[in-house]
Amino acid sequence: MSVDRVPRTYTYLLIAVWVLGMCSIGLYEGPTLAVQTTAFSLVGFAFLRAVLRPGVMPSVRGRVFDVIMLLVGAAALFSLVSVADTPLPM
Repeated sequence: MSVDRVPRTYTYLLIAVWVLGMCSIGLYEGPTLAVQTTAFSLVGFAFLRAVLRPGVMPSVRGRVFDVIMLLVGAAALFSLVSVADTPLPM
């Protein structure tokens, strides 16, 4: 791996804080808000991945692929937000 491809340690720390934040929103505020917040943040991550220089955000394949996958994930979450608070049958 080249130096440009491997992000700095603080990037992984911020991602861990983001994951914990989404989990805490789901526990304390409800799953609907957690799914909406996750979807909006994926759109934000796609924007950041598109405009920031290489090496700032983790990359999987390429810039275009990463942005498309983040936006597809956000669209999937937006489409599923209506069933986020549906109780499971017992």
